[in-house]
Amino acid sequence: MINYLTFSVAILLSVIAAYFSIAGLATIFAAAMIPIIVMGSILEAAKVVSVSWLYRHWDVCPSAIKYYLIVAIAVLMFITSMGTFGYLSKSHIEQSTLLGNTSVELTLLEQEIESERRRIDNAQRALASLDRLVAESNTENAINLRQRQAKERKQLVSEISLANSAIKDLSAKALPLRKESIKQEVEVGPIKYIADLTIGDSSQDNLERAVRWVILLIVVVFDPLAIVLLLAANVGFSKQKQKSDLDLSWMPRFTMLKQKKKSGIIEIDEDQIATFK
Repeated sequence: MINYLTFSVAILLSVIAAYFSIAGLATIFAAAMIPIIVMGSILEAAKVVSVSWLYRHWDVCPSAIKYYLIVAIAVLMFITSMGTFGYLSKSHIEQSTLLGNTSVELTLLEQEIESERRRIDNAQRALASLDRLVAESNTENAINLRQRQAKERKQLVSEISLANSAIKDLSAKALPLRKESIKQEVEVGPIKYIADLTIGDSSQDNLERAVRWVILLIVVVFDPLAIVLLLAANVGFSKQKQKSDLDLSWMPRFTMLKQKKKSGIIEIDEDQIATFK
């Protein structure tokens, strides 16, 4: 049972590794995507078959074929690993790009909001200055001064109102971007903890370094593990076959003795049968 389970897991790992590898190679050679998919698929199948064939025919295989297959399998494993690395790197870059684009848009909106707030502050200071001039004048002059300020005051109040309206619209645009930024930060969060744990700093450079190490660790145990499990399954099947052949080695002699018994030549009992087994 364990041999079939090992073989099934090895094939499943190989298929998944092939998918990641082919997808990664297709992004590298995007102009020839279909040919790359076809070529990658048949090479992955050839790699799996070569591993099983080489193990089962190791003793009788000519040296030239044996060493070529070893080199070919190693190169194909390297290609698969590089394709997987490219696919995972592309996914990380796309995620980082989305986060960067969201951050840029959000920064621009926040700068516009801050500009509108400065307009409001300037207008309010101008109104405060006009109020101070009125307060420092006597009653008659204050009335005349306030009348002369009416147009300017109206313009300042209108400017404050327009700025508040602009801030409201900009904040409405910024809200979904802030939510998206928080969501993307949560997605990046685990790798930040990994960077803090392994490097001690989650700055952008260390974050990228941590991502590369995680991808490399995945690559190291992905396709190589599939090949090793495939070899292990072949070892298990060979041992199982040898055991089965050994268990049945007594059958020819027992059959011969049984035929002799029928002919009346010898007599055998159950203890003798047990001895043969």
